[in-house]
Amino acid sequence: MLTCHPWKPHNLHSTTTSRSTTSRHTPGTTHDSSPFTSTEDSFGARPSSTEHPSSSSASSSAASSASSSGSGSAVASSSSSSFAISSTTDSSVEIYTAAYSPIGYEVECGLSNYSSFTSGKIVGGVAAERGQFPWQISLQILTDTSARHICGGAIVSAHWIVTAAHCVYRVGPEKLSVVAGDYNLYTVEGHEQRRRVVKVIRQNYVRQNFSNDIALLQVWPKLRLDGYWTAPICIPISSLKFDSGSATVTGWGRMSENGALAHILQQVTLPIMPKKRCNELYESAGYGDYLNKCQMCCGWEEGGLDSCQGDSGGPLICGMDDGRFYLCGIVSWGVGCARPKFPGVYTLVPCFTDWIISVIYKHNIPGSGHYPKHRGKFISEDFT
Repeated sequence: MLTCHPWKPHNLHSTTTSRSTTSRHTPGTTHDSSPFTSTEDSFGARPSSTEHPSSSSASSSAASSASSSGSGSAVASSSSSSFAISSTTDSSVEIYTAAYSPIGYEVECGLSNYSSFTSGKIVGGVAAERGQFPWQISLQILTDTSARHICGGAIVSAHWIVTAAHCVYRVGPEKLSVVAGDYNLYTVEGHEQRRRVVKVIRQNYVRQNFSNDIALLQVWPKLRLDGYWTAPICIPISSLKFDSGSATVTGWGRMSENGALAHILQQVTLPIMPKKRCNELYESAGYGDYLNKCQMCCGWEEGGLDSCQGDSGGPLICGMDDGRFYLCGIVSWGVGCARPKFPGVYTLVPCFTDWIISVIYKHNIPGSGHYPKHRGKFISEDFT
């Protein structure tokens, strides 16, 4: 289905530009230090025809229950017994909160416009419905005459996108663009919003082993969040541990290891593999150096379903008992696509929740009229 790292350790043994180590990245492979000199395949990117115009979106829609759908529903545990979100004292602004998220949102977070997801091959191709994953974005690289898809990402707020650090390694913000509200990358459908990236922030990313494979992108002007075509995903509290159940991953990556890139947004629901078993599989194959505690694994041990090249940076979402979807993981790396004994490896988002909070409440844009909402309160600081 997807995996979009500019190069992903997904196929550590392969020297080709297929998905093996690309997009997701395959440990042990050698890549050119500049993603701009890579081929389209090795960059994990896919051409995005013409630039989509920004346009108004439809009005908000009813939400579906993540817990009752049975798809992308994780069994999460928390080390803290309770978590409370304070309410705002400013009655002029409505702030939306979620039971397991430490931040406030401009519109409801983590609500899908559909009650259930299809459990089919993303590597193999299962199309999402329009508006089903309103937090999904396409991260694109700009040239003088065009823009092309390189990675996925997810909306956190009107000004912030979360993606994988390897997607933006040695790429300046002036070369990046975000498209929200998209479905078919090759067709202008009227709901797309293109925004420029003004800041790229990483958290001590280690390219050699994909540690801390997460990045935040600040966009300007801010996205218009309508709750239907564009809406934020819920960021989980740091104490949540997604160690069983299932999760859903989405993106425009390859639909097979050496296959074609998707035009229409794809999705697949996968079982969360116990971390101990995932570590055993990769260590036995010689990839132990690429494992760390801030990762999670998804997929069947016998293979068959997976994310793939072009999906890197995209969201892995888990449904919780409050009826919302939370960003439990970010497509990071793997060996090949959907291979037996090589589940997809994802950045575990709760490990970085405190960092996300520290970034989005520190870096505001002066005069934008937008300030992140933290636990129901507005926080304004200078943009640096």
